[in-house]
This record gives sequence, structure tokens and C-alpha cells, in this order.
Amino acid sequence: MASKITLFLGSLIAVLITFTCIQNNRSQLTASAELNQSTETVVQAVTTDLTDENRTLPVEELANEETAKEKTIAQIPASLLYRSDPKPTLHVALNKQNETIDLVESLSRLCNSSECDLSTEFNETIKEVDWQEDALNLLEAIHQNNWQHVQLTIKDKNLSIVATLPNAKSRDATESLLERLSEKGFKVDANLTLPSVSEENLSDITTQQTDMNKTSPEIGATLKPEDTAKEQGETQNSDQNQTTLKDLQQKRIENIQKDINAILKTHPIYFKRNSNELTLTSKQILDKIIALVNKNSEEIERLRILGHTDASGSAAYNKQLSQRRAESVKNYLHAHHIKVKKLEAVGYGEEKPLTQNPYDKRNRRVEIEIVKEQSHD
Repeated sequence: MASKITLFLGSLIAVLITFTCIQNNRSQLTASAELNQSTETVVQAVTTDLTDENRTLPVEELANEETAKEKTIAQIPASLLYRSDPKPTLHVALNKQNETIDLVESLSRLCNSSECDLSTEFNETIKEVDWQEDALNLLEAIHQNNWQHVQLTIKDKNLSIVATLPNAKSRDATESLLERLSEKGFKVDANLTLPSVSEENLSDITTQQTDMNKTSPEIGATLKPEDTAKEQGETQNSDQNQTTLKDLQQKRIENIQKDINAILKTHPIYFKRNSNELTLTSKQILDKIIALVNKNSEEIERLRILGHTDASGSAAYNKQLSQRRAESVKNYLHAHHIKVKKLEAVGYGEEKPLTQNPYDKRNRRVEIEIVKEQSHD
């Protein structure tokens, strides 16, 4: 009996030992499998990254990337620079696609005829433009009409020009060209003047009026009656002095009015067709009148702007148009700080023609008159 119990216990212990060994081996195998799986995952991830890094892009994607790069690079604005002083120089920078035989020949011909220094640059990194023909037309006008003191700059869609033009016809043609460019989306900044409206001529007006007392004994008597009494051997009474002062003031006002009339006769105020929008050159003329009036503002209390038309169209329409144009001039003078206490605008339409022919275009005009302080009209 005892031997059977011993045998049973020995067999049980053997089974337990065997079970324990099997369990240990299974745990080791599981850990090894997990380690192998993690290693394979890391290797697969690394391999995927390397593959993505070195993969070849499709042809279509490469083409799109190249196009995007080209668009990013081609950001330099096209430009044209022309200066007439001290020596004519012309520099043109355009896209390679804008380089044509006609364009190059035209530029060369222009510079050969005027002996200007020409430099050109055609580069794929410069934006393409569609204004080269308009620029050539402007350069042609400059050379054919003998413009003076020209500074022309075209950069992308911005155009700036300063020039002295030989006559009103050339000015009108240039304004038409600049207006066409504005319609094409250009931002135009123009300062076009005529020789007879120079600052020197206008400044002489005030200088002459200031020096009148130096050259006229009569004016000298007004300003210094005691000196005149010594020279003439008599003394003027206060009433005569006051009368002479009023006469002198009136004379000065008349002279200023004559100067304004002379400017407007030689250089009329123009508007865009069938509108009250001032042209670029007309604004320049009004600037000159503002300068003239402001130099003599102590003599002037009120200004009246008179608008006139010819007989084209209905009388009612012409009346309204002339009023709008007179108001436009009034608003421009006010906005540009003319030193006058009161501005008036009156539109007469076709009621007061300048010539016998009511359809004469000379009847289309704007007049600016000095109103006497005591006037009640």
C-alpha cells in the first residue's frame, strides 16, 4: 500500500514539473513572436518612408509643379522709361514673348531719328503685356511733335507722363490716347502743359502788379501823398486819396481779370464728351488760375464761373449741361484751396454765343469773372 502511494506522488510531481516547463516554453515563444512582429512593423515603416521619398512623380504632376514655379518666377513688371533731358534715353523691359521684329525695328528707328540711347531687355521672368503698340504710338507723338521736358514711365498698368507740348492740337490728341489707355485699365497720371502757360509767365503778372507803384508817379502819389506833395508842391485831400486808392484797386482787379481771360482764351477748359468731367489738361489750366488768384487774393472777394454751350442738342439739355460743367469747375477750385470767400456757378447753355454761328464749337466755353464786392447782380 505504501509503495503505491509513493508511486502516485512521484507521478504527480513529474506531471507538475512537465506542466511548468511547458508553460515556461510557451511564454518565451509568445514573447519572441511579439518581438518579431514589432521588428517587422518598424522595418515596414522605414521601408515605406524610403519608398515614398524616392518614388517617381507622374509626368502630369511634374508638369503642374513646373508651371507653378514658372508663374511664381514671372512676377517682374514690364516697364518702359523715356527721358528727354539732358539727353534722350529709352529703356524697355518686356517678356520674351513680346519681342517681335516689328517692335525692335520701331524702337531702333525712333532712337536713330532722335539720337537717343536705347537699351532693351527681353526676359521670360518679366510679365507679358499688351500695351507695346500704345507705347509706340505715344513715343511716335513725342518725336514727331517735338515735345519738350518729357518724363514718361510705364510700369505694368501704371503710366506717368510729364511734358511740355507744342500746341493745343497736340495736347488734345495726347489726351485722347491717354483716355484710351485708361479704358484699357491703366492708371494714368499726366501733367501736360503748353509753353505759354509756364510758371514764369504767370509769376510775371504778380511781379508787374507789385512794381506798379515803382514805375507810375500816379500810384506813387496814392501810396505816399506826402512825398508827392513835396515833388508837385501841393497836397491832395483825403477824399481824393480814397478815390485814387479805389481806382488803383479797381485797376488791379481789371488786370487780374484780363490775365484770367487771356489764359482761358488761349487754353479753354475742356470736358469729356457730353459730360461734366474735366480733362487732364484742363485741370492743369485751372491750377494755374488758382495760383494767379491766390497771389492776389486780397483784391478778390468773389468769383463767378459761367458755363456755355453751342446750339447742338436741345436748349434744356444744354442749360443743364452748362450748369453741371460750371459746378464741376467750382468744385475743383474749392477742392484745390483757392483763396476766395465765395464761388458761384451759373450755366447759360446756348443763350450767350460767342460768335454769330450758334453751332460754332467756340461757343462751348467756361468763363471765370471777378465779381465786385458791392455788386448785387
